Amino acid sequence: MTKGNKRSSLSKLTNRGARWFGRLPNAYRTALTDESLIDSLESTACGLLGWRDALLQGRVPSPELIWPAGAIGEKLAAWFEGCGILPHCRDNPELVDLIVLELLKTLLEAQRKGLQRIDKLLRQWLQKEQARRDHAAQGDLNKSTIMPISVQERERERKRIAIGVDIETGDLVASRLDEIWSSRIAAWNSVYDVFGEMGRTLRLGWDLSRGVLKLTGWEDVVRIHNLIKRLPQISEIARTIGRLREAESEEIAETRKVMKAISRVVEEQLWVKIPTMRNETDGVQRSADVQRMLPAETMLMRHPIFRKLWKSKLLERGLATYRIVGYGYETVKKHETEYVETEEVTKRKQDRGPIVACLDTSGSMRGVPELVAKAITFELMRLAAAEKRKCFLYTFSGPDDLAGKELSLTPDGLKGIIELLSMSFDGGTDISAPMQAAVSKVSQSGWSRADIVMVSDGEFTVPDDIQKLVDDARKKKGLRVHGLIVASRGHGSQAMEKLCNPLHYFIEWEKVRGF
Repeated sequence: MTKGNKRSSLSKLTNRGARWFGRLPNAYRTALTDESLIDSLESTACGLLGWRDALLQGRVPSPELIWPAGAIGEKLAAWFEGCGILPHCRDNPELVDLIVLELLKTLLEAQRKGLQRIDKLLRQWLQKEQARRDHAAQGDLNKSTIMPISVQERERERKRIAIGVDIETGDLVASRLDEIWSSRIAAWNSVYDVFGEMGRTLRLGWDLSRGVLKLTGWEDVVRIHNLIKRLPQISEIARTIGRLREAESEEIAETRKVMKAISRVVEEQLWVKIPTMRNETDGVQRSADVQRMLPAETMLMRHPIFRKLWKSKLLERGLATYRIVGYGYETVKKHETEYVETEEVTKRKQDRGPIVACLDTSGSMRGVPELVAKAITFELMRLAAAEKRKCFLYTFSGPDDLAGKELSLTPDGLKGIIELLSMSFDGGTDISAPMQAAVSKVSQSGWSRADIVMVSDGEFTVPDDIQKLVDDARKKKGLRVHGLIVASRGHGSQAMEKLCNPLHYFIEWEKVRGF
């Protein structure tokens, strides 16, 4: 641990350090320029950036890049790897920035205390060592002077003290971070344990996590979650509801217009120069072709004196002659590309439709059926959220007692889910209002492929107009109404069979009793 300048200066940054500093978010820059740094601004900026990049990947920096170097950095890495916060940091810049800034603040405070402790321990050692030497000199008559403590000895002792203080400082920083973050990590883990990997998409900040855990009914959520883990049939029923298995094997054909390139070969007659043909004069050239000599060359050949000149030009292929070329028709093949509009048919798996759940909250559902019904509804919501499907819930009991709410993993959606799982069931059973609302919902945009799920004990009667409404929707819209009977087999089946096909039965009653 070394003491730097009281305040680092931006003007002292190297080009490399300036690049590191420029990559940091504004909040980091403010903290760096406002705080009295122990290390240089360059090494601090680089260290913070290393922590930020690593935490965003859900890990700690590699040993050679951990800042601060030495025992403090090792203690920090061990704390991060053991506290359980790394999975929550992955791809979560808001949380990572909060952690790194808190880390910087805690480190600076601990390092300043560490430097003060090093100075204190060093002064104590200097006093003791000097006293020891004074005493040794007084007892040895052969020594006329006292050996002073050298600069090298002082620095060697300072380094020895700093090693031990760094270990203490690392423990202090880890303990402080544990005080700040342990309750938050426990809160996040509680939420994520209930909602699984989907919980990580919530980006729950500390305030939201704490608020969710303090809501009346959170214990009911945890209780229902534990029930689901205890009863595999609940998850199995939820997976079979909707268009899940049908969609896995069902394919739909889509037709779209596309531009396709069509290549073809075209033959064309071209008037081109042909080397083997000679039918046209095309200038003058030098050659040894006597037949094509110019008249001037003929005069030299016939002259008694210049004949020798003509012979030398003939031998050197330098006679001025006519250049004869030939032209003719030649068949040439060319490739042409033409773009035409055609229809392309592709097949893809059918998207899984939304879910519209109707939950019977009448008094006859109180007790074990209520627990099972809540667990099924909760699992349906989790399944829909995991597959990015919409889920709408209607709760109903007696006449004029109908409530509807879209369930989703949002702050408002979480509160709605918790309210559902903590509510008490009471009243009679009127099936007309929920079925009319559910069929109407399926007719709305974005819900046309939804399946209706009826969760009830079947203790109701089905009016003729409701029966006709459901039958017409089946024929005209392909509506499917799943049914889940939360009652002993044989009870309520007659009423549920009129509305629902397929019909599911919950049979693991003994595992629920006493839960």
